[in-house]
Amino acid sequence: MSPRKSARIAEQQDAAIAAAESARQAMLASERAQIVAPARNLKKRKVANTVKASCEAPVLDDFRKIKGRRGALKTMTEMPVDILVEIFSQLQPIDLLHVSRATKDLRAIVLGPHAKYLWAQAYNNVPQSEKPPPCPPGMKLHHYTSLLDDHDTPRPALPLRLASFIGVGGYGCVPNVHPKNAGWYVVKAQYDRHVRRYSQLRNEEAKVQYKKDAEADVELRLKFGNKLEKWNRKMSRSRDSNIESIRQARRLAIIERIQKEGYSAELNHFRIDKLPGVNLAREFSDKEWEKLKGKIIPVLQYQRQENTKRTLIADYRWRIQLLSKTVKSTMGKALKPSVFPPISDYARAEPFCDLIQDQSISNNDLPKRVEEHTAEILKIAASWKVESDRFLRKLLKGSNSDPKSGADVLKLAATFFKCRFCNDPITYPRILMHACLRDKPLKTKDEDEEDEDNEPQQSDGEGETDGDDGEMSYKDEDDVLFPVATPENVWNHLSSWYGSAWNEGKDNIFVDEEATAFTRAIVKACGEDPDTMTSAAMEGKDFRLECVRCSGNSKQKSRKRLVMNWKAAILHDLDNHFEDPPSDDGWKLLTDEDIAKTKETEAKSSIKWRKPLVECVHCGYVMTKDNSQVDWHISGWHRTVLRGDLPIDDWVREQTYPVLDVPMKGPPYPVKI
Repeated sequence: MSPRKSARIAEQQDAAIAAAESARQAMLASERAQIVAPARNLKKRKVANTVKASCEAPVLDDFRKIKGRRGALKTMTEMPVDILVEIFSQLQPIDLLHVSRATKDLRAIVLGPHAKYLWAQAYNNVPQSEKPPPCPPGMKLHHYTSLLDDHDTPRPALPLRLASFIGVGGYGCVPNVHPKNAGWYVVKAQYDRHVRRYSQLRNEEAKVQYKKDAEADVELRLKFGNKLEKWNRKMSRSRDSNIESIRQARRLAIIERIQKEGYSAELNHFRIDKLPGVNLAREFSDKEWEKLKGKIIPVLQYQRQENTKRTLIADYRWRIQLLSKTVKSTMGKALKPSVFPPISDYARAEPFCDLIQDQSISNNDLPKRVEEHTAEILKIAASWKVESDRFLRKLLKGSNSDPKSGADVLKLAATFFKCRFCNDPITYPRILMHACLRDKPLKTKDEDEEDEDNEPQQSDGEGETDGDDGEMSYKDEDDVLFPVATPENVWNHLSSWYGSAWNEGKDNIFVDEEATAFTRAIVKACGEDPDTMTSAAMEGKDFRLECVRCSGNSKQKSRKRLVMNWKAAILHDLDNHFEDPPSDDGWKLLTDEDIAKTKETEAKSSIKWRKPLVECVHCGYVMTKDNSQVDWHISGWHRTVLRGDLPIDDWVREQTYPVLDVPMKGPPYPVKI
């Protein structure tokens, strides 16, 4: 039996062959006509290439601009038509619409006059829950399909495309179809058509009837538009629900795989949707898990190390707090004001370092073990103060502030330090209790490098740090770095999660040469020797000085003199006369009569001044030096009342002591007399 043939297809094939041959001949003639002699660079002309180009025939390739596989549908139209129709009848409308856009031959088959059955059958193939409203009269099914399900047009554009269908122009309007602005809009083509038809009517009754028909048509189209909008929202919700169900199934499958790998506890401290590849709306398979495993497992391993580190830090922190209570209780019995190291220095010193790190000692037994070594607390404090004083003297020895006399250089009035973190001149022993240098969590080396941008961030996990120099050791797996949280590594980074030791790194304290130079000039103006005069002696003599430079430059008619004590004079020089060289000629020591006037003026102005801070000798509570506040605290919390034969000012001095780490700027402030 001979194979079945179609005369129409044979004629189409013959016509295609003839057209291809005609195109080949035309292209060959066109390329030959384009071969002309170049206008420039005649010496560089290659005749051989020209002859070769004129002799070679062009290669016809209808698919030369298409990348990838070629000719997949080239012979599809050679199949019998009834087989194609049977195949297409199993498709849904959107698939049939895409087929019509594949080639011209397929478009002729799908959109031909005999293809109405295909489109009707395609809409029958749509599930009942997804069926759109019936196609309105006057619109073809493939146009209706393009309006509904064309994925080439974004879904938010559907209201505008729908407006072009239901808009009727001059005698009916479409409300609220624009996605941004509310109002009335009409389609220009519809409007022009209605105006043209309306102007052709001569009878008034016909015009009235035309208006009624147009309004009725608007009503029908608006109802259809509302149905279509409801269907669109329903399908959007359905698609979102399907996507979310796929995502949820994917999450559950990934969670199951993670639990099989032994990382169930890490999921309680980590949001599953933050893992790579979890939020994709795609079916999950074993093959895909093999791809994601190398990205997810290192993240969970890092989280496991972080959980271990947090547990160790919490245990160490509880033990250090227990040591802190014991230290404060012991140091509270010492002479006030007392200078003692930060708690982290006690935690690093023996025997407390071994007690805190020894995991065999339970938290119930630890307080008793710490109490057994209470005598070591005062020894640690004394040893720390000796080492700190030695370090400060070494700094002064290498500066211009080292006096020639045998006086203690740390206690001199002209000895000032400054820290890396603030600009205030700092005296001794305030430098030992300065808050910038104590109990301040420090950043790790990696954090400092990221903040200063000294090197690119290791976001891709490249690189490795060495644990021998005190840095956290890292483990490399699948190009991801994570810290190995061991008790030793966590303890070595005590400064980063609890607090630093005093002047940790030995590079945070400097000698304040500028403040020292101005102070030496001020001490000379007071008639004292800066190489022997101490800060305590200057405070005891209570000098008052006048700034000659400011008083001489005053432009006020009633000339007043600016006077202050020696500490305020230092700050005044640093703030206002820093460009002038230090000289004792800029200051004038006041007489006893002027000092009396100055203190009288200070007493009047002290109502507005901020009062200094003091600490309670019993508990270390910090409060302002106000008699009523001190009386309330001492009598209320410590049951100590004022004796009748003792002045209240003397009693306040007995129950409190000045805070060591207070700014240099304080009362009495400068006044004018």
